[in-house]
Amino acid sequence: MSGFLVARFHRKVAHTDSFVWLPVLSRLDMFFPGEGEPWITGSSRFPFGLLFFWTMQSLWAWTVTLPVIVSQALPPPKGPMSAFSGLCAVAFLLGWGWETVADYQKFVFKSDPANKGKWIDTGLFKYSRHPNYFGEILVWSSLCGLACTPNVWRKAPWVVVSPLFTAFLLLCVSGVPILERSHQERYGLDPAYIRYKESTNLIIPGWK
Repeated sequence: MSGFLVARFHRKVAHTDSFVWLPVLSRLDMFFPGEGEPWITGSSRFPFGLLFFWTMQSLWAWTVTLPVIVSQALPPPKGPMSAFSGLCAVAFLLGWGWETVADYQKFVFKSDPANKGKWIDTGLFKYSRHPNYFGEILVWSSLCGLACTPNVWRKAPWVVVSPLFTAFLLLCVSGVPILERSHQERYGLDPAYIRYKESTNLIIPGWK
């Protein structure tokens, strides 16, 4: 009986973690693109820019939740939560907190008129150029590990596509490439930015 209750708790943790992420996904500032986001605001690409943006968002939302969906559909695992699952739960909280703090720091930085035309290199951005993306990749990777019990791995190993898809989008499509190109165009000749770029990791935090 205790093993059954622990198994149900294991599934609920994975389910709850995905809902904990909803406040981050539903930030109002997502609906008000800022300066330097022409792929959304550019008139020459409307409505195709928006169509691509929201279609990718919908596809991403469905894909990244696959581990949770599959884990809820299959019978719950027997026995207590493993040490690996506990580690994934801790990693989820770390990633969630990391991205939340990074997003808040960037919001505060951009809200200050004195920082207009500057790039942020303080707070978590001191340790990586895109700490929010690091947090997001960590969140969905750990959530996949938490949801993928041995039963899930045996019957649906393809759910690993969830964190891989997130990493692919952020690192190769809609996240890092766009921001890096924008920053290079705006600050590429600034010696201070060149030093920041050369001394700061792209994604994974590096302590200086």
